[in-house]
Amino acid sequence: MKNMYLNRAIAEATALEMERDKNVILLGEDILNRGGGMSTFLGIPKKYPDRSFDMPICESGYSHFAVGAALAGLKPIVGLMFSDFTALAADAMINNATKWRFNSLGKLSVPTVYFAGNGRRATFGGVGSSCNHSQCVESWFANVPGLKIVAPYYADDAYGLMRASIRDNDPVLFLYHEGSLGRRADVPDDCYIPLNNAARVRREGSDVTLIAIQSMIFGRAGL
Repeated sequence: MKNMYLNRAIAEATALEMERDKNVILLGEDILNRGGGMSTFLGIPKKYPDRSFDMPICESGYSHFAVGAALAGLKPIVGLMFSDFTALAADAMINNATKWRFNSLGKLSVPTVYFAGNGRRATFGGVGSSCNHSQCVESWFANVPGLKIVAPYYADDAYGLMRASIRDNDPVLFLYHEGSLGRRADVPDDCYIPLNNAARVRREGSDVTLIAIQSMIFGRAGL
């Protein structure tokens, strides 16, 4: 059991899966110098220099590159930094990555994690990220067949879901909430949350069911 910030939990989950599977690679912007956006992959390039790659500032390009890498047998994690930039990677995700399993009659798949920070950072009084770096995009992709969406808020959920996303054989859009970077949580060493059973009951009751994602589960109720 470790008490970790969310970005540290993501980095440790990624390192664990890269150790487990030699086909997992990490690519994106500022990967080598900063460990990706918000340092979510800090330490990974030093530990796995031959599987960590800085890419040009061209999300529309390297998001397609990742599809080719996946078809060649690798398992790319694609750091898009801010979820707003998924608009640039949407062609690769919607019209390419998600189609291969269907078009090949199940013979091929694209095990790729598209990874980005969702929402805004000013949740706890910190600086904002302007209108071009603060959007929530999960609804943009919710109706895309073949694409799985993960949207955790707490560090333990992010840790377990990141491990499952990397192992999944289909494209996954992993959206952590930028406002949760300042929150800590206890993360069990064996934390692993299958994507087909990821919903968690935070508080049991008898009268009303409230279903929420990301920062919507945190509020006056102290969840």
